[in-house]
Amino acid sequence: MDEKVLRQSGSNSVGRGSMKSRVLLAIAAAAVVAGCSGEPSTTVETVTETATVTVTETVTETLTETATATVTVEATAAAEPTSTEEDGQEEEPAAAERTTPVVAEDDPNYDVYELLAANEGAEWYQQVRGATRDANLLEVETSITDPRGTSGSAEARAALEVCEAAVTYMEATGESEPTVRVLESDGSTFVVRAGVSGSNCTEA
Repeated sequence: MDEKVLRQSGSNSVGRGSMKSRVLLAIAAAAVVAGCSGEPSTTVETVTETATVTVTETVTETLTETATATVTVEATAAAEPTSTEEDGQEEEPAAAERTTPVVAEDDPNYDVYELLAANEGAEWYQQVRGATRDANLLEVETSITDPRGTSGSAEARAALEVCEAAVTYMEATGESEPTVRVLESDGSTFVVRAGVSGSNCTEA
């Protein structure tokens, strides 16, 4: 009985030893084959990259307000002299272009044209018909009609302005004490200025 058990136990030990030896031999053989093949073992690595993208948007808004202004400029007949900053001198405004005809001094219409040329912006400009000069006397013909009996009328003021302009014209030509007569539309004297010192234009 005991002898049988021992034989079985020994047989099992030899079996387990043989199995272990076969496994070791198989591993060694696999290693030898791998070494002989010259192919290195392959290692696979998984790399995960995470990229962060930052997007920045810049929005620029430009608001432009356009203001429209209307400027009204009133022109005057006589402009004031303007000064220039460069030389500190006053610059005279450009003279207006003459519209009255230019004639020779011996022309019968010379005096009336020169009188009108000096007063092209006057309200009575179109009411002067002619002028006759004799030495220091200037007689101006007009289309003005005296309303009779109305002192200080618009017609009278116009005739007085014609007279004063005629005096200024005569003085500019060298007459120190000119005599002026302004005739109305019917040829009668409306306004007169006597050729003496201190005289003024007055209604006749």
